Amino acid sequence: MSASLNKKVSGWLGASALVVGCWAQAGHLANNTAELNGVEGSGIGGQAMVNFVSGNGSWTAEAQVRGLQPGAYSFAVRLGASAPETVCTFMADGRGSNGCSNTGFDIGGFGEGLILDDNGNVIASGSFDRNGGNRNH
Repeated sequence: MSASLNKKVSGWLGASALVVGCWAQAGHLANNTAELNGVEGSGIGGQAMVNFVSGNGSWTAEAQVRGLQPGAYSFAVRLGASAPETVCTFMADGRGSNGCSNTGFDIGGFGEGLILDDNGNVIASGSFDRNGGNRNH
């Protein structure tokens, strides 16, 4: 390899290490997103996000849902047939988009996002897609 090419490759590798180092310090191991859908014809839909923040050793999450009747709702996650773990709760006013967010909490494994009414009935759900690293959940 010529000295000039060797210098360029070394520069690229150094820049790559800097970028990877910055990502590692940002602390997100994965971006977990789900498209939430209600029963066909219900007009209920939305999005959910759950991410692990390695620097804090905890989770951050948000859900936004449209088409809900006025009332109390929860955003929850679950893995397979396990019991749902509530992430946050919110009140819907029957207009526009409603939702909730939470930071600094801990949850077990998850693969599905749920919107539950105040009786615990599933109103909308969706499977999470993972982009980025994996924390084996």
